[in-house]
Parts: sequence; C-alpha cells; structure tokens
Amino acid sequence: MSGRKRAFLIGSYAAPGMPGIMSAVLDEERGTLSVAPECCETENPSWLHMHPNGTALYAVEERERAGNIVQLEKDRNGWRLCQRQPVEDAPCHISMDERQAYLFVSNYFSGSLSVFRLGGDGAILEQTALIRHTGHGVDSVRQEGPHVHSTLCMDDLVYTADLGLDAVFVYRLNRSEGTLEAVGRIALEPGAGPRHMVRVPGHPELLYVVGELSGNIYRLDRKACICLNSQRIIPEDELREVRASAVKTTGDTVYIGCRERNAVVQFTVCPDGSLGMRSVHSHSGKTPRDVFMDRNWAITADQDSFGLTLFRRTGMELTPVCFCETPGIRPSCIVPLEEQA
Repeated sequence: MSGRKRAFLIGSYAAPGMPGIMSAVLDEERGTLSVAPECCETENPSWLHMHPNGTALYAVEERERAGNIVQLEKDRNGWRLCQRQPVEDAPCHISMDERQAYLFVSNYFSGSLSVFRLGGDGAILEQTALIRHTGHGVDSVRQEGPHVHSTLCMDDLVYTADLGLDAVFVYRLNRSEGTLEAVGRIALEPGAGPRHMVRVPGHPELLYVVGELSGNIYRLDRKACICLNSQRIIPEDELREVRASAVKTTGDTVYIGCRERNAVVQFTVCPDGSLGMRSVHSHSGKTPRDVFMDRNWAITADQDSFGLTLFRRTGMELTPVCFCETPGIRPSCIVPLEEQA
C-alpha cells in the first residue's frame, strides 16, 4: 500500500447556509474516508466542474425556477464565492471545451443549453448563446417536454443529451462568437431518456450514453450521427427500474451508477469499443447519484442515505469498506483533485 491520500470535492443538494460543497479525503493506507465543509454560500450545488488551472471552481445552483451558475475561488478558509450568473430552470450539469474558453450549462426543466465565455483565469465573462429545444417524448410524465441533461464538447462539436426528446443533439461551436450551429441529431429508441455521456477509450469517434428511463447503455458513432447498438445495464430478468445516473470510465472499464437499484454496474471495454463482461454490485447506500472509481477504490455519492460509501476494488469486484455521513446534506457529485502527499 502506497500511503497516498486522495482529495475530492463533493457537490450536493443543500439549503442555503449549509455546507453544500464539501471536501473529502481518502486515506489509502488506512482505508478511511473523511469529509469537511468547504462552502456555505450556495444553494443546491448539485454539479461541480473544476477548471484545469485548479483555482476556479464552477457549480450549478439547481433550483426548479431561475437557477444560477456560480464561480468560486480557493482561499485559506475554503472555496469563496466570486460570481453568480443567472441561467434557466434547474441547471444540472456543467462542462467545458478543451481549450477552456467556453462553459456549457445544461438546464433540465427549461430544456435549454447556456454557453458562457471564459477569461484566461477562468472568470465567467459573458453569455454568448442560449439554445432551447422543443418537443416531447413518449413518456407523458418524464418526457412531457425537452429536458437537457448533459453536454460534452469534443473538438469544435458540442453533444447535448436531451432526456425528454430521446436524442443527442450535435452543434458546431463558433469559437470567435461563442455561438452554436445545429449540425446533427443522434436519435435513440423511444423512451430511452438519455442522461450522461462519456468518451469511449481508444475510440475518439465513439460515445457511450446511458438511458435513465430505458435502463440501457448506448454506443454512438458521433461522426456518423448514429446509434450503433444498445445493451441492458441490468440483466433482462431483473425488471425493476434502473434509473441510471452517472457513466464514467477508468480506461478499461465503464461504470454506471443505478439510483433505483442502489447499485454500481461495471462493464469491461472490448478492443472494438463494445462492452464485454458485466458485474453488478448492490450496496446499502440509497440512490448512488455519482460514482468515482480507479484501479483500487470506488466512492458513491449516496444521495438519499446522506453520505458517501467507500469500496475497495479488486478487478471487477467491489467490497464496501466504510460509510461517511454527511448529515442534512444529500451528496450528488464527486470531483477528484490532485493527489496529496
């Protein structure tokens, strides 16, 4: 055991005045996880995004009406609020282009995408675009209208998953103006409810996207704008709702949080980018909204258990090690930071 300590930031659903943004430290030698408050100035900072410079942190303030995006800076007392910019209803996801010039905010209830220009230091300068989707899906309750859930920028193309419209929309980013031009749409099966996306390791033309409503994971050819195939996240004979949330990759493994099943699912990645062996890990934490995983450890943000669960990872097996409580705070997002000595 190396004795390293790993640092994380945790976003959450928390009322104003509560430490909605927390830090967490994984002590690998002792196999422990601890949390500490970082910022009490935000409301429902359910999604966080760290600028590569390590000094600018962005958070949504997820409110059903008139949400915000905030920028914070680190000082000796934690993370300090610097800017607050209004967006639309229920902002739920933040991403950035590869040159760190633009920020993309997905607004769930508005079914819209906000684009902001960034300064060289990570400051939010101005809004440059607002895209609103229209239409509905087949589920009259969950898909009564558009619900933009996440965005991923690759090169100059911006991919936006809309849970309400069963599609990933493709836009071209005008880098000088910060505007978006619609150039494609990747249609998924009716009732898919696409939520989050991740790149396929070793295959820059491919994306995985999880269907929150269908319980499937889809492999997309982003250049051809087609869905290549889909696969059940939980085996077919287990018909309970899955409500897939986060999808991420360690390189050789794709892993998915399943909120309704209180489970983490792992798939091996085959040489052609398809999914191979599956392993399902249920645990006592409720509603794992986000997951972190490396070769040795995994952490789940268990929203409805008010805490984080630490697992030891051995190959495709996860063994629970400890549960770290966050009283009154519902963790929803895990952002790994640099390793500590």
